[in-house]
Amino acid sequence: MEPYVVVIAISLILFQLACWLSPKRSGLVFWSMSIIAILPTSILAGIRDFTIGTDINHYVVTNFAQALSYDNFFEFNNYILQIQSDFVGLPNNTESGYNLLVFLVSRFTQDAHWVLFFLEFLTLLFVILAAVKFSGFLEISPVLVLAGQYGVHYLSSFNIMRQELAVSILLLA
Repeated sequence: MEPYVVVIAISLILFQLACWLSPKRSGLVFWSMSIIAILPTSILAGIRDFTIGTDINHYVVTNFAQALSYDNFFEFNNYILQIQSDFVGLPNNTESGYNLLVFLVSRFTQDAHWVLFFLEFLTLLFVILAAVKFSGFLEISPVLVLAGQYGVHYLSSFNIMRQELAVSILLLA
């Protein structure tokens, strides 16, 4: 549990530093620091073992392995939508947007850990964008919003990665 606490603390300190350096929460310094702030937790999510999280073998590893064997996204997506996962024996009804992310990552690497990294990174990026948006009219600290994300959703995002990404997009909307 200690690695999680350490990386969350580092992330929150870096994000607080970004907010201090750019009180208007805009500009290159703020956004660069914000991206750096979410890297520790995204990296931890990416390097974790495939046994941490219940859905990894159902749709991360399965989809990524298939994406490596396709050159055309639409053929890959159609195939994924009709297969059953070997892990749980259920249809692999992953969303086309998720499949696109997996397919794009598979163009650059042979390692499914990168999918885990990008899922967490995008989730946290959408949370930060929403936090900055909220801070403009709700007078709430963006750091508090990110801390809430870590406290409530970070560890569960290891199990329901697609859903957490969708929730962060809805939060921004």
